[in-house]
Amino acid sequence: PVIVTKMWVNDFHIEDSSASILSRMIVTDDAVYLINTLWGNHSIKHMMALAPENGAVLWRVNIDASSSSPTLYNNKLYVVETHG
Repeated sequence: PVIVTKMWVNDFHIEDSSASILSRMIVTDDAVYLINTLWGNHSIKHMMALAPENGAVLWRVNIDASSSSPTLYNNKLYVVETHG
């Protein structure tokens, strides 16, 4: 059987409590990568890297709202902007 154990919980303390995680997460030995967005601001997303051992934010950058979820390929992280 698979045993699931909670390792940590992260409260991002962002400006708007209506933020939501809108991407799949990528978990590596070095970081957990994800994207979130603020419901009130549809033009900006935040891409973040979290420390896998405790959930601390390692870095956060603003990316365009049209950006895809992160993809890891050949040890590089990619995010694609889609403009229609």
